[in-house]
Amino acid sequence: MSEDWNRIIAQGETMNVDFKGPLSWDGNDRGALAEDIVGMTNIRDGGLILIGVSEGADGNYTIDGLSADQAKTFDPTKVMDFVAGYFQPQVRLRVERPVVDGKQLVALRIEEFDQTPAICIKDGPAKPGTPNKRYFYEGNLIVRTPAAKTVVIRTAEDMHALIRLAVTKTSNRLLGDVRRLLEGRSEQPIARQPYDAALAVWTAAFAERVNGWKATYPGRGFFSFVLLPDRTVETSLDHTAMKKLVQDARVQVMGLELPSTNVDRFTSVVNIPAGIQGKLDLEDYQEVWQMTSSGAFMYGRLLLYRQLDQGPPFIPFEEIIWLVMAAILFAQRLYQDLNPEGRLEYKFALAGVKDQQLGSFDNFVMSTRRILMRQWTAAAEPLLAEGSAAVLDLRSDWRSVVQNVSTKLLTLFNWDHPEATISAQLDAAEGKRR
Repeated sequence: MSEDWNRIIAQGETMNVDFKGPLSWDGNDRGALAEDIVGMTNIRDGGLILIGVSEGADGNYTIDGLSADQAKTFDPTKVMDFVAGYFQPQVRLRVERPVVDGKQLVALRIEEFDQTPAICIKDGPAKPGTPNKRYFYEGNLIVRTPAAKTVVIRTAEDMHALIRLAVTKTSNRLLGDVRRLLEGRSEQPIARQPYDAALAVWTAAFAERVNGWKATYPGRGFFSFVLLPDRTVETSLDHTAMKKLVQDARVQVMGLELPSTNVDRFTSVVNIPAGIQGKLDLEDYQEVWQMTSSGAFMYGRLLLYRQLDQGPPFIPFEEIIWLVMAAILFAQRLYQDLNPEGRLEYKFALAGVKDQQLGSFDNFVMSTRRILMRQWTAAAEPLLAEGSAAVLDLRSDWRSVVQNVSTKLLTLFNWDHPEATISAQLDAAEGKRR
């Protein structure tokens, strides 16, 4: 499975994505790189450092690439041994060497810590030109921030976030057993009335957005979902609390972030009555979302299309699966505190896709694999997949929900048996998140 590296670069640096200009591991930069690697491992989902991409004064990114000599210095064993000499427990990472627009890059894919955050066990190397200053010191806990910076934890809030992540990871190991004890509990219908006003606001806002998409991108479909907990939050959330909840819960799957919350670059987040709204206007990657003070969440996104040779544009089926996976993982995080013992109603939709065809990202990368799924054509409008799940199940068995929703959506493209393909996609995406 190939990453859409151009999309990652176009979306810019985030909490989980960092770019570095051309350099080699054997140079003076490995102390700074080690600091960034550890900062990534100490946050949710880990991160990606893409080397060979520079940021210009105008804020745009240029793919410079690395020389063959620079690229070959990034040996995984050398990188991990160097970091392990200063931080414990050992950081897990992979080294990839993608070629983008004909330029050789190096990608360091850093995994989230397993049970214990990585801590500095001895003073780091001296900074060039400042022998009295070091990149990091014994006892430092280093994290990556939403502002796309690597910092030493100095505030109680940052420490609380790291401790909470560690506790959540430990508790997730127990959820399988807890879930079995809860099986057989009767489902309670979710009352819609508390959310009528929120849904009305969202429907109007989303309709306006869709009309804009149709005018600018005729023939393009879109993806949306609505999440409704079975109980409203006990205390009405203010704008600041909602923004933090959404930002802390956002998910990245295969380079796709949901929802986008990088307000310093491409996303605007505004207050609306009893809620907040976010909007991403990056060309070809447009989305809008809302969260309400009652705890409901709604999301819509313009679908990505690909084209093979001179054939008709098609929707990569992988993106649909990744979007559903990101949405369910986001729901898991958003409601683990808001509605931890309750249930969640969800409704996913693909619209504007009738008579359109599915394809694969692999077609775009491997032209010899002509597996354009011309017979997989949407026969209905819109395509819907809805249901409900216990919030606890979203943490312990999220794959089943993703599999169910994705199967419903893809089956409506006349794809008879997508289950095995969906499972393989989830395996690949989950492997890159670990």
